[in-house]
Amino acid sequence: MRGALVDRCDRCGHLLVRMMPAQHAAVEAVYEDMAGQIDYPKGSGQMLEPWEWHQVMVASYAEYKGWKPKMLPTTEGGTLVPVMRQKQSRLTKAQGSELIEFTRAYAVNRGVKLREWPERQAA
Repeated sequence: MRGALVDRCDRCGHLLVRMMPAQHAAVEAVYEDMAGQIDYPKGSGQMLEPWEWHQVMVASYAEYKGWKPKMLPTTEGGTLVPVMRQKQSRLTKAQGSELIEFTRAYAVNRGVKLREWPERQAA
């Protein structure tokens, strides 16, 4: 039988607690609010689905943190896809809190009216 996967800090060995389900729900609520209210890229008139906002914001957060995603072509050589090590499901609890605030700040700066959500309890 295999043991449980445990994430530890590369530098100090401290146990890293993964992003909590309530944090996932809080940031997903922001993606849903953004999907109904703003276009992307700004001024394009193109409205994104929540799952598309998820990909845009996780990649933007990764770039903000200095985790540069690569843009690589598909095997057919057409579409470029972001390739990054970091996924929302692998974020720590602290990074999850940062992602929530990062996403909320972007949304508010774009004029999104966010619903009330107990994300403070999630963090």
